[in-house]
Amino acid sequence: MSDIKTMRQQDSMRVEPGGTSGHTTLERGDKVAVKETKNGWSRVQAFELADRPIGWVPNTSFEDPEVEVIEKTDIAESCWDMELRFGISAHYLAAVAELRSNTTADEKDGLVGPFRLSQSEFDAGRVDKDLEGDFQSEDISNWRKQTTVFAAMTRRAEDELEKLLGHGQRASAAELYLAQMLGPETAATLIMTPTTAVGTVLKDVKDRDQLLQRYALSGDKTGEMTLQKIADDLTPALKAVESFITEAGASIVAEVVAALPVGGGASDGATIMGSGNYPNIYPEGVLVQGDDLVVRNAKASNFNDRSTASGVDASDPNELGCALPLPGSTATQGTPLPNIGLKNTRPKVLVKNREQQKEVTVELIDVGPSASVSSKAGIDLTFAAFRGLGEDLNKGIIPVDFTVIGGARFVPPVLLSSVKGSDEPPWVTEGRKDIDFHETGDNRGIQKFCDQAHCGSEGEPWCAIWANAKLEVSGIGGTRDARAVSFSQHPNFIKLNGPALGGIAVWEHHVGFYMGQSLDGRQIWILGGNQDDMVSKEFKLRDDTFRGYWWPRSVPMPQVGVIQVTSEAGGLARKVT
Repeated sequence: MSDIKTMRQQDSMRVEPGGTSGHTTLERGDKVAVKETKNGWSRVQAFELADRPIGWVPNTSFEDPEVEVIEKTDIAESCWDMELRFGISAHYLAAVAELRSNTTADEKDGLVGPFRLSQSEFDAGRVDKDLEGDFQSEDISNWRKQTTVFAAMTRRAEDELEKLLGHGQRASAAELYLAQMLGPETAATLIMTPTTAVGTVLKDVKDRDQLLQRYALSGDKTGEMTLQKIADDLTPALKAVESFITEAGASIVAEVVAALPVGGGASDGATIMGSGNYPNIYPEGVLVQGDDLVVRNAKASNFNDRSTASGVDASDPNELGCALPLPGSTATQGTPLPNIGLKNTRPKVLVKNREQQKEVTVELIDVGPSASVSSKAGIDLTFAAFRGLGEDLNKGIIPVDFTVIGGARFVPPVLLSSVKGSDEPPWVTEGRKDIDFHETGDNRGIQKFCDQAHCGSEGEPWCAIWANAKLEVSGIGGTRDARAVSFSQHPNFIKLNGPALGGIAVWEHHVGFYMGQSLDGRQIWILGGNQDDMVSKEFKLRDDTFRGYWWPRSVPMPQVGVIQVTSEAGGLARKVT
């Protein structure tokens, strides 16, 4: 595992130890990973910078990083994000972090972060196919990214354990934690044969003693006794985080899963088209009709996967189920459908065969099909559901209408704002209201933005604080991190392949909202904070520190394209920090 250090002062990376010429400037506070040390110099990698440069710096230029204090409110919100994304209990994730580390981000005995992962465990987890984004080895020290990786590891462990225990048998929290400690196969054996001793099951495991010592388990105890010990250990950890999880959950549910007005409300009758290939998949869009979401003139295919996002076995010949392209995957990017956590909520879907005029009510159990399928199918049906519509499986594709019963309550308000006649993202609309706001001193007078953003403080550079504030007041949520680069690192933001109105433009030390660019493309017109000490729309050079454009993952993907503006539209930003 690379040794993570923090730069104590500004310095340049050299090509060789003792060199005088530098190729990259590191700022005070930048994190670096030490690769090797020689004669008072260290070869380091600046893993948070865009091109992840490597070079030599004197050992006097860096120091051990301060132990990051993780606020329980912050990790509670992160755990809820993981529940919505992976279907893993937020209570379980937070309780494990509390049990393993007292919810701290430090290192102990070679184990790092709130979930106390080894480097090999993190490296194995970070390449999970269900993870989106580029996770590096050094990200083990970023507690938010570690939470995302651990959530994916938990999802995989739970799925494997459920398969081993048999159809329909869900694992308890203690059983799941046992699977994460000793592996799903060992856990399944101890669960199904509870009088078997742990040491007996682990007798052929090479690092058996280290494994038992790490988790304070006894090889003489039976599976039943071990599960009781785990339950006893998890209970106080859960009580310590329960109030934070409950509060965070209430806030997130209010923002993300808010119920829409019933019949005749402002949102009733709105049509959500989505982006990318979805206007072709759903040519009439997704209609908000009272409490329901209605899709007409779509195509249905069939599937029979044993493993689904809900845990239901779709290969069961009697299972009436379906899969819809819910957000959270690159395969469904741009979908007009809202996020629905399938582990705890499985809405009914009424499907009608447009040719046979037959109907069947099914349960939403999985995510799919992909936006790229050549058939342009917008819903997958289990074999039983497909036959229930009067069709032979060999037909493959059939025309359907379908209704997600009660689905409107899952549509976030920001999604509705995008279908009410304006292409402008709500965070841009909120940002315009602050234009001409001016700080009252050296980065002072910004407390209202800090309060809105849930990060930063008076006296700090406030471009990222302001950007976070506008996202938060729009009901979307930001990174809650006062660093500009946090938008390029946070799992809730996805990188765009080009500019878009309102796209979050990120430099190494500045961030703002894309409003356009100069004709030659060298200057980007930014709506942002801390530009000439104020909120303004100004040009900023697209230089070597520019990282790209990002977008909130919870919001449908925008239409990417250049917006050209003339020099009269705004002045070149002189002070942007």
